[in-house]
Amino acid sequence: SFAWLKIIKFLSRTRVNRISGIKVDNNFPKTNINATWSPNNKNQLYLTANYGSMIPGASQKSPNMLQQDELMWYKGTPELKDSKYTNALFSYTWLPNNRWQITADAYLGYIKDRVVTLYSATGPNGTMLRQYFNGGDYFSNYIGINATGKFFGGRLVAKLRPQFWFRKTTGSYAWSSNQLTCTAQLTYYLGNLYFMGWYMTPSRYQETNSGIIRRTPSRYQLQIGWGKGAWNLSATAYNFFHTSWDSYEESLTSKCYSFELMTFGSQHHAHYAVSITYTIGYGKKIKRNNEISGSGTAGSAILK
Repeated sequence: SFAWLKIIKFLSRTRVNRISGIKVDNNFPKTNINATWSPNNKNQLYLTANYGSMIPGASQKSPNMLQQDELMWYKGTPELKDSKYTNALFSYTWLPNNRWQITADAYLGYIKDRVVTLYSATGPNGTMLRQYFNGGDYFSNYIGINATGKFFGGRLVAKLRPQFWFRKTTGSYAWSSNQLTCTAQLTYYLGNLYFMGWYMTPSRYQETNSGIIRRTPSRYQLQIGWGKGAWNLSATAYNFFHTSWDSYEESLTSKCYSFELMTFGSQHHAHYAVSITYTIGYGKKIKRNNEISGSGTAGSAILK
């Protein structure tokens, strides 16, 4: 059996130069714990936990008011408090035989007094003012399973990763959502050939330091490859049924200000790639399979 435990505790001091007479000069404890226990070669327990502070930047505390555009001003808040964070991950891995590897895990994420932006119609000449405040707590937790199975003598490898999320925020942007996400992957090896496909479900969550709700679409990919000696060839089809150019959606709803934002780009649009590489023994293998890029945004805002 094998057991390992590591605990780190230290005091960190952060100093930021003055901005408009506001200086960040904080002392705060930060703790990290990692522990692994393997009673035998088929079972393993793992724990990691962290505690610390997220310190607002000097610009977030600056009392100066600056203009963003013709309808929006923004300023900092000198009274901002530090946000305390706690997270922990516990997992259990079981290796019953050479065919299966199963890991069950649970994650707890908690931020106390998170910093968010609030909007009010108190800017010059009735315009909007965006300001930082401590706007409640943020909870992000999940339970999940990561299973890998090998079949037909290891030629077929299947991976499944379901996660059930429990998310909740309190305060200015109170929100809650329970969601099941899943990633599945199949790979089949046939001599020097391999066939691989994966699928990832859509996701929806509130961002950590704002009331913005972000939605991402599903993603999937098929790939066929061949390798022998120094040669490697592959052909990839990504999101081949996704003809839209939208990448993700964002929305914010508050008393005085709301918006809907759609981001467009090639990240999730259907695209295809062919890769041919040759590795020289004394050189470095170069991978070129991400040449399609570029994005743009189009959004609208509603003043209430």
